[in-house]
Amino acid sequence: MVMLNTSFGYLRSLIKKELTLDELENLLFEMGFEIDSAKGDEISIEITPDRPDLLCPHGLARAINVFLGVEKKDYKAKKSNVKIIVEDSVG
Repeated sequence: MVMLNTSFGYLRSLIKKELTLDELENLLFEMGFEIDSAKGDEISIEITPDRPDLLCPHGLARAINVFLGVEKKDYKAKKSNVKIIVEDSVG
């Protein structure tokens, strides 16, 4: 697991719904993460390494806001001229 160390107050300021530390802990558990430690205002949150987008307070807050339904993100793919060529020797 990878740890996100941040201030609970700062993370809470980025979340668009008031949450207590217990509510945040339950919410993170529902999302598949957990608070490893909480000392004063500092918290350490275990994040799975396959989610590098959540390794900063802003990324985690965005995911929490979407999970709570207080923010909606629509990502649309666009056509690109990028080509990936894999040589036969690779595989």
